Amino acid sequence: RVMSQLANTIEDMEQAAQAAQALAGEGEGDLSPRLMNWLADPDPRVRIQAIEEISGIREEWAITRLIDLTQHDPDLEVRCAALSSMGYYVYLGSCSVYDEDPPDLFQEIPQQDFERVCNFLLSVYRDPDRALDEKRCAVEAQSYVMDDTAEDVIAELYGRPEKEAKLSALRAMGRNGLARWEEVLRQEVYSADLDVQIEAIEAAGEM
Repeated sequence: RVMSQLANTIEDMEQAAQAAQALAGEGEGDLSPRLMNWLADPDPRVRIQAIEEISGIREEWAITRLIDLTQHDPDLEVRCAALSSMGYYVYLGSCSVYDEDPPDLFQEIPQQDFERVCNFLLSVYRDPDRALDEKRCAVEAQSYVMDDTAEDVIAELYGRPEKEAKLSALRAMGRNGLARWEEVLRQEVYSADLDVQIEAIEAAGEM
């Protein structure tokens, strides 16, 4: 059931990407006036809608736009939406094979784009000036990566005292899917906090 839900999510994002591509054109220089206006709109809700249109487009310019929003948009929710949307590229990169010949045979996105997104998300998490919500979104987005750095970041977030940090860490554990998290989730499904309990159950179901 979980894999079916994930497949449906990815399919929905692909459909959104096709619609966004129609709005955006072939590349950044062809970004439609409509989408440009959305990105510059004073209403954060409109800018978030623009993020939903852009995210999922497998082009370097789309990643650049999202990174720019996370760095310069004055609204926290907009920055968080842009960070969360990057999880799509991390997921694609985690499904790719980068050591085969020819190099693009099993690549969902180019390796340099995958590494760029992962490194950026890690930099957001480590930035002392970023809000906790931004750090949480960055960790959740990069949680599809299975390496020591990603694991350590999830563990660090889980160790923070804030409840929201723990919830995000549990969500990231489910996406990450490593055996390392099994004992943590086993304990948290009996948490006295209902929110934590539900998040742990859902995360365990993803593993």
